[in-house]
Amino acid sequence: MKTAAVPPSSLGHRIVRLGFVGAATVSALAVVTPPARAQTVGQAPALEPLAATVTRSVSTLGPGLDHVELSGRATVGEAPWSAHVLRVDLSRYWIDLALAMDQLIGQETPSSMVERKGALAGVNGGFSVSNDPWNIIHGDPNGFVVIDGEVVSEPVQDRPALGFCGEPGAQEIRVVDPRLRVHVTGPGGSAFGPDVGVVGLNRALAADAHEWVLFTPVWGRTTLTRAGTIEVVVSGGRVTGVTESGSARIPLDGFVLSASGDAGALLRERFGVGERADYTLELTDPAGRTLDVTGCDFTTAGPQVADEGRALGGFDPASYQPGFVVDRHPRTAVGVSADGRTLYLLVIDGRQPDFSAGATLAELAGLLTSEGAAAVYNLDGGGSTAMALDGIGVVNRPSDGTERRRCDVLLIFPVL
Repeated sequence: MKTAAVPPSSLGHRIVRLGFVGAATVSALAVVTPPARAQTVGQAPALEPLAATVTRSVSTLGPGLDHVELSGRATVGEAPWSAHVLRVDLSRYWIDLALAMDQLIGQETPSSMVERKGALAGVNGGFSVSNDPWNIIHGDPNGFVVIDGEVVSEPVQDRPALGFCGEPGAQEIRVVDPRLRVHVTGPGGSAFGPDVGVVGLNRALAADAHEWVLFTPVWGRTTLTRAGTIEVVVSGGRVTGVTESGSARIPLDGFVLSASGDAGALLRERFGVGERADYTLELTDPAGRTLDVTGCDFTTAGPQVADEGRALGGFDPASYQPGFVVDRHPRTAVGVSADGRTLYLLVIDGRQPDFSAGATLAELAGLLTSEGAAAVYNLDGGGSTAMALDGIGVVNRPSDGTERRRCDVLLIFPVL
């Protein structure tokens, strides 16, 4: 796979670099955010804590790592709420995005991933297509995902992506609005890409559409496509098979290009066994400038609910339905302090009237800014909301009644 790269400072985003005074001055953290698009300050309710009186308990898990338990009653409607916050010093700890079962198609609880990876703590990450364990494709992330600098899932729904980049102790937090185009090179260097239709990356192939999807080994063992799907199997840079049996095995040193509808005929026409094939990913921002994700993990977030300590509103209804914005739900969120040195991971329980009703997006922003965050980003919520600590397990009360299996989890590790 080949991608073009430019330094992050040339992306036209706001960059803040911070240094710590000591034996040496180091770049401790950079916060990179894209310009606001559909969101504007002042279109959401005023920022307020969920309640005037809050019960607050703090436990120190390690130097620079605190677990904060919060509870109270909402100022509007007197609804009870319960939340947990992990306050993380990013000079002492770093964040890693882990995939369930170490692949895109799989599900695993946050507590299982904390234990399996040897992390100190973890919360659920971005959105997923399906949480139904009986669905043949379950756990597939719904949006942009990057693992160790490799783009493994395409952006969707015009949602921002939250990234953790760089070495432990000097991580950068980046927020990008990515656009992805997949190009496949066929025999003789002929192009096969967006000019001939939709070419997706590691997602379910629509059976009744004219489209192509590229599957890489991180997807899973096979493509999980149905019989009749035309698929080109590439190993070591050469086509090793053209099949329509469905669910082709994905070579560890290659990829599979699958086509549905009328696209299958073109796929058969372009590729033959023994011929060379490769692909490139073109990753850009909305202005067409190349995005460099080297050394990064990204998960899909959205929307951003606070910036510089102020509420954001004006959310695009095509991406965020009104009920999602103004109704109270279980929520998971990430916050960053104004100086960029502290990260906040929050879960607030919901859909449990006698225990915790949840929060609106405005209340979510108010809660995390009250804890010290300046910028706040919503992650997946609902039944997926969960926080797990090493040696303890889940500390909140998931609304499903039990911890839900997830597609990805944000994990906390100490800087060694």
